[in-house]
Amino acid sequence: MNKKILATVVTAAVGLGWMTAASAHHSFTMFDKTRTQLIEGTVAEWQYNSPHIWLYIDAPDAKGDPVRWGVEGGAPLMVIRQGVRGDSFRLGEHVRIVMTPMRDGRPAGAVCFVLKDDGQTLMPNDGSCAPAGVLKRWQDNGWLASGKHLDEHPYE
Repeated sequence: MNKKILATVVTAAVGLGWMTAASAHHSFTMFDKTRTQLIEGTVAEWQYNSPHIWLYIDAPDAKGDPVRWGVEGGAPLMVIRQGVRGDSFRLGEHVRIVMTPMRDGRPAGAVCFVLKDDGQTLMPNDGSCAPAGVLKRWQDNGWLASGKHLDEHPYE
């Protein structure tokens, strides 16, 4: 009888822990979804792994000093359906990224889309951005054409 109770308690605790971790994992509250921002630089690291992909680029700040930016995207299983693979980015490759930035000002965010020099537009995003709408808005308003690094614009 004690073994059954112990097994039930352990199962419940593990299940509760798993649900808490999953709930926290899928929160996007750290990103400021009221604005989007353009960063431009060279790929420093490309992590195509679970639970989310990360693209890191080295980009100059407003003073021209190098800053390492990290943008989070979707899970590999999700972004592969959007045409993003493990070899989609190469170290040293120049990219332009529109993202929803971190609320606390750290150089990171949730990716909306990535523009590559070869003309490709990749959308390795998760639930933090509606990339097709954001891309259209940036194009329609001429924000991408101006190409000003560190440009910020309202999300909607």
